[in-house]
Amino acid sequence: MKFFHYTFLLLLAYSNSAFAANSSVSAAMSATDLKNALKAASLKAGDTVFFENGTYTNFQVLFKATGTAAQPVVFIARNSGSVFCEGDIQVNIGGSYVEVNGLCFRNGKPASGDLILFRESSSVFANNCRLTNCVVDGCNNTSRNKNDSDDSERWVMLYGKNNRVDHCYFANKDRAGVLMMVDLSNSASHSNAHRIDHNFFGYREVLPAGNGGECIRPGDSKTSQSSSGTIIEDNYFYNFDGEIEIISLKSCDNIVRRNTFRKCKGMVVCRHGHRNIIESNVFLGDGQSNTGGVRVINHGHKIYNNYFEGLKGTGTRSALCIQNGVFETPTAQTDLECEPLNAYVRAKDVDIAFNTFINCASVELGTASTFSYSSGSTCPGKAGTSVTGTLAPQNIKVSNNIFYNMPNAPIKASGADISGVAFSNNVANLSTSWSYGGIVKKDIRMTQTNGLYKLDAGTAAYCIPALYSVGSFSYVTTDATNSARLNGNDVGAVNYENIAKNYSAAKVSECGVSWYSYPKP
Repeated sequence: MKFFHYTFLLLLAYSNSAFAANSSVSAAMSATDLKNALKAASLKAGDTVFFENGTYTNFQVLFKATGTAAQPVVFIARNSGSVFCEGDIQVNIGGSYVEVNGLCFRNGKPASGDLILFRESSSVFANNCRLTNCVVDGCNNTSRNKNDSDDSERWVMLYGKNNRVDHCYFANKDRAGVLMMVDLSNSASHSNAHRIDHNFFGYREVLPAGNGGECIRPGDSKTSQSSSGTIIEDNYFYNFDGEIEIISLKSCDNIVRRNTFRKCKGMVVCRHGHRNIIESNVFLGDGQSNTGGVRVINHGHKIYNNYFEGLKGTGTRSALCIQNGVFETPTAQTDLECEPLNAYVRAKDVDIAFNTFINCASVELGTASTFSYSSGSTCPGKAGTSVTGTLAPQNIKVSNNIFYNMPNAPIKASGADISGVAFSNNVANLSTSWSYGGIVKKDIRMTQTNGLYKLDAGTAAYCIPALYSVGSFSYVTTDATNSARLNGNDVGAVNYENIAKNYSAAKVSECGVSWYSYPKP
């Protein structure tokens, strides 16, 4: 691997300030010269370009090269924490096996709507590229109206396939717009296997508009029936309150696992799309209002091994909310003007198993949903009207969960028909009043270790009977400690044999960057 660290004076010797592969980059360059130099660079697999210490103003660049898995082309800060990108910012990452590392974006704003884009142009996407060890802090365009969800800007846009965003710090976004979006408008970005991991997301205030404040969104309404296959894992979300949807799943076949959500006034929401997996996450409300867990809409999701504690949201913000649908699943024959893709689809064929709920305010079944047609709708007679969803959930299995120290009658049936939600083999402690079958009351006890609760050693008899066999959940082979479930599948997120082990969800010390000063939980 080559490392390029020639002086800035040598760099100027090249025609039109363009540098060859054997040069570093200096903050003394003008924004235009830097942009042109990077565009003209001749880089090969294994090359590294250093950004020398300093502040780069109006940082608008294209990082483009062709590396390999073994030898990526790396654009890296000489010293992380000493390279700052400010002013009007736009970073495009293009080519393949390109890594951007150690840059701090602050005191700036997106130059044209989006800050960092994994694409060279509107039709040429990055593949196998990486944004790592970077900071984006408060890069907001204050001329935008935070009360208008349509006047929005995004910080990271993922296109192409197999790209990764990891070990970054994202905080203090106060304008409307999803922070990180996976764009599926081109089929070249479908089934993308992007990985978003070990990041810290925090400190986003509630948007007055109540919409457009998501943290991560794979897809949108128009592409919601497409497969994204994005993996969102091992991230830490703290005081991220933008709106009710922290992670808004608007596509199919995504995985959300081992993330920690703490003091976040929102939820992981299966908003559109099907067959998403939500597993081994930790949701900690710390007793704050409007903190929630998972909201279920659409088909075929698997929600298991999750830990929910101290969540005080109710209704659609509950620890678990299963929502009524407005329409059935769209088909090729569906009139999408009359049954739009951005409406609520019936919840169906969903497994909710082996989760632990502790001191949460509410579990809501059949929660009402309303869809409003726009005033410009071309569906006959529907323009400007609203319809309330009455399609009850179907084939929802709520099995092998623990409910501990919940308030009396914590499960609320908002809908008239919840017969499609089947409770079986769940366990609750004796102090709670229950009106549903399929929940066995036992004198279970739980012990707090490293801040989280697990079964007490004396509860084995209540949690390993044959009653709690694997059944139809054969895919659940590990528990929330990422250890094998031995001697049968016990109830709750942690198998009894593994109570001495720690939960595997993200820890704040493992996420974000180490070189940037910010308040930590």
